[in-house]
Amino acid sequence: MTELALKHGWQVAYLPTAHVAHHVAPERLCRSWFLERSWWQGISECTRERLSGQTGLGQLRCGAERFLRGLYRSLKYLNDPAVRFDNVVYAYGQVGYMVTAIQDLLTLSQRFKLLNGL
Repeated sequence: MTELALKHGWQVAYLPTAHVAHHVAPERLCRSWFLERSWWQGISECTRERLSGQTGLGQLRCGAERFLRGLYRSLKYLNDPAVRFDNVVYAYGQVGYMVTAIQDLLTLSQRFKLLNGL
């Protein structure tokens, strides 16, 4: 939404003092929900990049770097369960990102072969 607003010339502001209320469903309080949410966030990020023309092998490098960063930080904060889990979830999302990037590259390769009669 932010990118769309900026594209249309609107102004975007971050208000750190803004107060919001969220209803959190009970199923969103378990670890599996966070892992699944992160996985789909990675897929969404990769898809957004594809739609904006930012695809390619660079995605695999970036995804791998972020995955390793998440794993490193989960080990770095081994004694802090909340921070450790947050970083494991982040790393897991990068796997979803990279799987989607690989699928996109394979699809692109197949299209190229079809177009060139290979």
